[in-house]
Amino acid sequence: MPMRSTIILAAIATMPLAACGHNSSDDPPRRGQGSLFGLAMPSLEMPEVNVTRILTEGGGGEDLSRTTTAQASEAERAAIALAVKGAFPQDWTVRVLGLKTGLSPSGQLMACGIANATKPGGDNGWNGIFRTETTRRTGETRLREIAGGGTDRLVAYSHCQALGLG
Repeated sequence: MPMRSTIILAAIATMPLAACGHNSSDDPPRRGQGSLFGLAMPSLEMPEVNVTRILTEGGGGEDLSRTTTAQASEAERAAIALAVKGAFPQDWTVRVLGLKTGLSPSGQLMACGIANATKPGGDNGWNGIFRTETTRRTGETRLREIAGGGTDRLVAYSHCQALGLG
């Protein structure tokens, strides 16, 4: 391409930028605005957002208060694993790979963990996060959340974080 064509194309390409509020170095951006390549850019001020609080508010009437350290008994661990297994078809193999437990202010044993599940034959595995709640005086364990990915996994993880079990 000849030099003259290149210069003309460069001039044409910069014309739209000149019409977009170009600031010279003598003309500082207005208050509340920044500058990007000499163009005035509006400044967006975002309030500080506590994602965990937003995701845990209105958690279906559940108490997501921070827990205190508490170990699960072998029977409680077995009940938690059984509750997680109940979320899958009977012929799937389910393993609890990690488990953190704590006692809620109301005396419930809260647990969060990671699980792995596979179909018979070992294909199409599933990995995810879960949260359970055990009533210690009755031994009843309920699966409160289980999620393999996406937003559901983020919400479950945020709930575990709020409980201090993330």
